[in-house]
Amino acid sequence: MSVILPLQFSDPQSAVAVLDIGTSKVACLVAELSPSLSAPRVLGFARHQIFGVRREAVTDAQALSGCLRSVLAEAEQLADVKPEKVFVSFAGGMPESHLLEGEVSLPSGRVDDESFARVLRVVERLESETLNGLPERALLHSVPISYSVGETHGVSNPYGLHADRFSLWMNLVTVERNTEQNLRLALSFLEDRGLRILAAPWASALAALDEDERELGAIVVDLGAEITSLAYMEEGQLLHMLTLPLGGNEVTRVLARRFSTGLEHAERAKVLQGHALPRVAMPHEIVDLPQVGVRGTASLRSVSRGDLLAALHEETVMILRKVGEQIAANGLMSQKDRGVVLVGGGALLPEIATLAEEILGRKVRQHSAACPDNVPAWARGADYASIFGALLWARTQETALQVERSVSEVSLVRHRRVRAGVPSVVNRLFGALRVEF
Repeated sequence: MSVILPLQFSDPQSAVAVLDIGTSKVACLVAELSPSLSAPRVLGFARHQIFGVRREAVTDAQALSGCLRSVLAEAEQLADVKPEKVFVSFAGGMPESHLLEGEVSLPSGRVDDESFARVLRVVERLESETLNGLPERALLHSVPISYSVGETHGVSNPYGLHADRFSLWMNLVTVERNTEQNLRLALSFLEDRGLRILAAPWASALAALDEDERELGAIVVDLGAEITSLAYMEEGQLLHMLTLPLGGNEVTRVLARRFSTGLEHAERAKVLQGHALPRVAMPHEIVDLPQVGVRGTASLRSVSRGDLLAALHEETVMILRKVGEQIAANGLMSQKDRGVVLVGGGALLPEIATLAEEILGRKVRQHSAACPDNVPAWARGADYASIFGALLWARTQETALQVERSVSEVSLVRHRRVRAGVPSVVNRLFGALRVEF
């Protein structure tokens, strides 16, 4: 499906394309990010069924590449421009966070260029050691979280400050190496177009959380078709992400098996008749489902909507309990004031926020998309959060405000301000690695 958007670029050089690679669909938008605009302008938007991806892995790079070429060409044709830069949000690869701290002494008593170079060498060494211990994973992001100068934490620009110690906290986001290599193989046709790849859980968090939530702390849970991901932000920074290999398609498969119907019919029943709370079903409500392997009028089986909702509820509770286990395992369960925001196709299930509050024991809301103007109605739901988060990320890249970078960029680091999740936050959440000299 595509949408023709009746606008033209005022500055074609500011055009970017954003590809969102999920596990059930791939979407692409072309937008203008001109500094003269207060917000991105979307001029072309297309979506296709995805091929070549299964759960978190790329299973057919050639098929995926063809799918990406097609949806990108369609969005570019609608926008009447071929952007020089392409940003990609990818839901697979099982992204994980690894937190570390590098610390150095300050013989001169202040933070200077030499101090930055030394702390970066420490961080680079620890990053190398971390990755060497994870041979099956590849680095996707290296995100500065916080500077500390002496006993002062959360420093945004430490250059020139006086102290005896100086440290830098980093969040390394890794993905499965084979999946990352296969993804880049599928994206090889974009090598000359400034390709940048973003982990989809981070993209979803950028789209779903408002400024206060990013500051105070919130968890974004993306209930996808094949995978469920979590991303945690606090004090303006990404502090953690992980992915679980389960999603809405497994719920559909359970419904299909239980009621002996096809996957397409089970999915349709889930979407049209589904509800997170079985108690809403009335005794007289019936759902007719075609039976597998039976033809003619005898193929229809009348199923109580209450039975359908009970089965749907059982599987949804299982997924939410797995999410709760991961929240607890990563040190967030004691922080009851940290809310949860639900995004993804699974977040469209009516009253799922109510059910999630019961299971997780914390405040939960469903994401209500705040999209740029000129976005089609079908792309304004919680299931398109990641593509708009990737667009926000692209905008920060283009305006030089984004903080994700390689730790080898020594000359740039002291010019990048880091608004920081302070070490006390990091220590509370995860056991960070640390090196100092």
